[in-house]
Amino acid sequence: MIHKANNAPKQKIESRFKLEATLKSHLDGVRNVSFFAADNVLASVSEDCMIKLWDIQALFSANDEKTIMEPYLTLREHTGPLFTVTAWQGEQSNTPLLFSGGSEGSIKVWNLPRPDEIQTYGSYERYNFGAAEWLGHKDCIWDLCHHPFERLLLSASADRTIKLWALKQTTKELSYKCAQSYQLKIGPGKEDFDVPTALTWATNHGSTLIAGFTHSKLLQLYDRESGKSISSLNFRAEDNSIGHQTNKLAMHPSLPILISAHEDHRIRIFDFATGKLIASKIAHEDEVTSVACHPAKLEFATVGHDGVLKVWDIRNYSPIFETQNVHAPKYDESIHGVAYHPLLPIIVTCGADGEIKLFSDLE
Repeated sequence: MIHKANNAPKQKIESRFKLEATLKSHLDGVRNVSFFAADNVLASVSEDCMIKLWDIQALFSANDEKTIMEPYLTLREHTGPLFTVTAWQGEQSNTPLLFSGGSEGSIKVWNLPRPDEIQTYGSYERYNFGAAEWLGHKDCIWDLCHHPFERLLLSASADRTIKLWALKQTTKELSYKCAQSYQLKIGPGKEDFDVPTALTWATNHGSTLIAGFTHSKLLQLYDRESGKSISSLNFRAEDNSIGHQTNKLAMHPSLPILISAHEDHRIRIFDFATGKLIASKIAHEDEVTSVACHPAKLEFATVGHDGVLKVWDIRNYSPIFETQNVHAPKYDESIHGVAYHPLLPIIVTCGADGEIKLFSDLE
């Protein structure tokens, strides 16, 4: 359900950002969210094994501040906790697609219905939401990342592999193939490969993918066609008493700037044009769990298990907005993810407390 902001716990928020709503429907921690810009739909995945779709347009068109709104659809075919979700708009004539993954090691592909095609409390028997199930991994899937303009999907798994999936969609059927596989060797043994944890595509370099890992102090660049390593973006661990796992990667949409979020409380900012590390900053008092770049402004946002949301100026790498206690802590975890709406002035966080928070940018 969606609770308008006046029903949420009071917290200090700067005048630029307004807490519009708190979405409450998941039964466990919400691990990831993804927007469908064309239909103003938000998809969320949780450790409760469910995917929920939210009609964001309905939220902002509601005049009654006490209105409580449910997700317009819940998808329940997964049998294990979910960790990642991403959406692909597809061709204009085709149904949008949603990709989800988690502890089962499989990727489920969903036909995403629009809000006006669904009766929230009606029967779903005539619908076939599940489009496919891809069985290419042998362990948990930590991250999914679709290509910005081609029909390609990347997956990172605890089985120590990254896979590239090529998708073909027609009006009658959906087909796919695993087009390439990537690994990072870290030792002499046959199984000495690092575990990939974060993925992104290089802006303006559609043939290059970037991966972060559990142990390696680098971000690895791969050629998508050959599967070969192109180069590495290296960094050092300033504090060896804690891990430096890469939790999330974000590439700025218009600048050659790559930002990584890490377990050691730091963000690291790379000049992608030169391959140089240009800043390494302690961003949070706990693990930095996610980072997202603003689609139009020279800003990016970070969140962490300290329960803090920060917005940064990408020009000087300094925070320009911060709000505390965005999500309640649970088992030493707090905020799992952050995302910007591609078109609307909205930023969203999701957390271990099972809630999703929507902020509007008033500038």
